[in-house]
Amino acid sequence: MGTGRVGKVGDLPCDVTSFVGRRADLDTVRRLLVASRLVTLTGFGGVGKTRLALRCAADLRRAFPGGTRLVELASLREAGLLDQTVAKAVGVREAPGRSAFESLCDVVGDRQVLLILDNCEHLLDECAATATALLRALPNLRVLATSRQALRARGEHLFTVLPLSCPTEGLPAAGLTRYPAVCLFVDRAAAVQPDFALDQDNAEAVARLCRELDGVPLAIELAAARLRTLSVRQVADLLGDRFRLLSLGHRGAESRQRTMRALIDWSFALCSPAEATLWERLSVFSGGFELADAEAVCADAESHGANAVALPDTAVLDALSGLVDKSVVARTVAAGVPRFHLTETLREYGRLRLAERGEEAGWRRRHRDRYLALAERAEREWYGPRQLEWLGRFDRDHANVRLALEFSYRAGGDPEIGLRLAAALRPWWVTAGFLSEGRHWLARGTALHRTPDLSSARAALTAGGLAVLQGDFEAAEPLLALAGALADALGRPDLREHLLGVRGQAEMFQRRHESAVALLTEALAGHTARNDVAGLVESLLPLALTLSSMGDGVGAVALCERLERICVRCGDTVGRSYALWTKAMEAWRHGDGARAADALRDSLRLKAVLHDPLGIALCLEGLAWVAAEAGAVERAATLLGANEPVARSIGFSLAKYRHLVEYRDTCARRLDSADQRAVRAARRAGAALTLDEALGYALDEPPRAPEPRAAQGDLTPRERGVAELVAAGLSNREIAARLVIAQRTAEGHVERILAKLGFTSRAQIAAWFVGNA
Repeated sequence: MGTGRVGKVGDLPCDVTSFVGRRADLDTVRRLLVASRLVTLTGFGGVGKTRLALRCAADLRRAFPGGTRLVELASLREAGLLDQTVAKAVGVREAPGRSAFESLCDVVGDRQVLLILDNCEHLLDECAATATALLRALPNLRVLATSRQALRARGEHLFTVLPLSCPTEGLPAAGLTRYPAVCLFVDRAAAVQPDFALDQDNAEAVARLCRELDGVPLAIELAAARLRTLSVRQVADLLGDRFRLLSLGHRGAESRQRTMRALIDWSFALCSPAEATLWERLSVFSGGFELADAEAVCADAESHGANAVALPDTAVLDALSGLVDKSVVARTVAAGVPRFHLTETLREYGRLRLAERGEEAGWRRRHRDRYLALAERAEREWYGPRQLEWLGRFDRDHANVRLALEFSYRAGGDPEIGLRLAAALRPWWVTAGFLSEGRHWLARGTALHRTPDLSSARAALTAGGLAVLQGDFEAAEPLLALAGALADALGRPDLREHLLGVRGQAEMFQRRHESAVALLTEALAGHTARNDVAGLVESLLPLALTLSSMGDGVGAVALCERLERICVRCGDTVGRSYALWTKAMEAWRHGDGARAADALRDSLRLKAVLHDPLGIALCLEGLAWVAAEAGAVERAATLLGANEPVARSIGFSLAKYRHLVEYRDTCARRLDSADQRAVRAARRAGAALTLDEALGYALDEPPRAPEPRAAQGDLTPRERGVAELVAAGLSNREIAARLVIAQRTAEGHVERILAKLGFTSRAQIAAWFVGNA
């Protein structure tokens, strides 16, 4: 069964550093968004377009009750996936028979939403067309785009983001803080050296440095990172020598771009040989990576290229740590695992260095092979205890998956490997709700790789199965026929059994119950003989649903109990959640509301962990029926109201489950006979709940705590004491002296606090401590 993702997908990321200056810019952009529905922030790389857009959106949250959503486009190279990318950011799953664009419009409707399209410059025509179409279809939508060039869309208002203003020569230290460039440098310098302060001794060097860097925010932040090893005057002198030749002539945008390149060149030159080599190789990642990925892709015991050095896997961690210290690589924490990424400007710099030496293709091939290996391992382990881990992993690595597939299908690539990757990702395409994207990549690969081999057979079977789940039976039929012919030619009865299961699902969805039962029963027998866990799960569930639709409750429950035992044994969460839901429906059909409610709550707990909107919608609906039957009409109305935004996010309709419609109708009649004022109020209250609040209400439990913040109890008493000292502004050296411990021990405490709380800066620790004191 297909599921999707719902929750905080696409919501604005939290600030990890303070926002400095730009108050007038913020006011202007806000006014433009009032006057125009499409505003584009333009400017060169590193000038601060994205940061300004995010701050503006954060300030305007209350004006957009429908949500403020960020669509990150820097890593998107496949223009045909733009609609799917926007839909994912908004938290929308394609409804059966509807495109991503149509599903997006269905869900957003007349809600007031602000959409940020970030880094549009490489997809100008496509972004302009999509923004125009969305604005035409959605009357209360506003779009805020960032791009190095205008979109040239109708009705577009432009705002050019300029560098921060810098002081002229000769100003006293007291007057420098009026200049945003100086304020930014001081703020970032204090993050590196907590005791840093602007004073008479360093004021001239700070002002000169900001002028040399033309007030470019990214350049200022990179320069501030050098204070770990150099004084402000040393940094200013070194930069001055390097940039002096650039100051001749007109200092416009072109000159600032040269300044930026020269600064990055200087940052690169200050790296150790291992760090510089790793920087270049990390540029083949998109959207971030984990340490193990960097080791698998970038490590090499031999040197490559004129300036590269041997980089064994044991050296990657130290080199990566050095790049983090130099602010070249940013570190975050996702699901408790450290994750790293380069800003797009620094990533492009590394990529160009590889390309200039003709090495880019080789390292991208290693990147592709890494994600092929991960996908094939995930497919083998999907029906097991690591299922949730794999689901989250590919959610985070979606951009890397796309990059690997794009590389496989480009000229000189290997489309067969692309097909293997796209087919291996089938469980993720289905569970995460990316059915159209999966079909897109499989179709591209099939058009390029026409050899009648195992890769082609698996690709045809996977593409046909995805089409069936979308209700596109016409497109599915030739794909399934091809898969069957190849399975027979290759002598692969296992593929033939999976094909029977897919055909059985197609019959089930088309309500041809007898043929569905025959096909699924045959598939089940083959999977049982082979002890194929994936095949068992994927056959038992649709067979149980089919028997339930036919009124054979005893048979459906027996299959669900068998499925549940398999899922508990192997650790499959998805299959077990649907087995529980089906058992709940059968209990409901036979008048056992209490047993139905228990099973629905058990299923809902699993659905919440999976972030499965279809399952959550089905469970909330069922719990509403149980409440109405028990006479708890207001609770039933609240649950139905809580289900409205969930159902809307996936285009959910109970019409697909015709045998359940009578239960909704019964519930509706009970609500109609109650006090309508109370019913309407309860329904409105339910619709106003957040997802966590709705789940807590349905389960009679407190809402889940927001992530990634940890509870106070997650820190040890010593760590909490260190957090208090960080909040008081003490440096690691001062903390060590206060607690009579080694400075390295204090640093270790701070690192563990950052990891536990999912933070990246001392300022976040301070804010957390104040909020939890």
